Amino acid sequence: MGVMDEAEPVKKTMLRVRGFDVERDLRAVEELERLCQVGLSGDQGSDPVADLDGGAKKTRSSKKKKGMSLYVEQIGDPFARVRHATDNVMLVAEYGEKDEVVGVIKACTRMVSRGKKQQSFSGSSKQFVKVACLLGLRVSPSHRRLGIATELVRHAESWCAARGAAYATMATTESNAASLALFTGRFAYAPFRRPVFLGHPVHRHRVRIPRAHRVLRLPP
Repeated sequence: MGVMDEAEPVKKTMLRVRGFDVERDLRAVEELERLCQVGLSGDQGSDPVADLDGGAKKTRSSKKKKGMSLYVEQIGDPFARVRHATDNVMLVAEYGEKDEVVGVIKACTRMVSRGKKQQSFSGSSKQFVKVACLLGLRVSPSHRRLGIATELVRHAESWCAARGAAYATMATTESNAASLALFTGRFAYAPFRRPVFLGHPVHRHRVRIPRAHRVLRLPP
């Protein structure tokens, strides 16, 4: 699929989105995850220096913050966050004549409850619905503002819709301006839940173990 480079309207570049191949793409995806750090796209309260697709305005920062690499999320398995779903996929975006991997996204479909039973016109109730979960959207810092994130999301949504997903959902932090601009702006996603995560370790305390239970020390 050909797209036009905004900086150079005359020059055509190639952007291709395809399925992840572990032998071909593993090293490139791992390197991409290392390049993407928490906090560089408006996350953790930092300035929105570079939006994924140009939704945030560039601002100057006197001191560049260095965040934690997102490579830790893979824990040695590129499909770690979607593997347990029956339908899952990982897509990569190649850019330019050298087929450089500059973007990645993961997606899966899951059956979720709609809460109260919904009565349809036919008289049957549909309490569950299939939902697309979009995860792990990454774009190389050197290739942002080129529409790569948009194409990755579109392909992921299409893949899930073809497998029966009626809705799509994603999760991000409230301070991630780039992600919010992309999903709530360009794709018109609506915020519906704000979960609270435990950000600090629980204080250590002793727990009495019933006599009927045994604690076994297992080898690593």
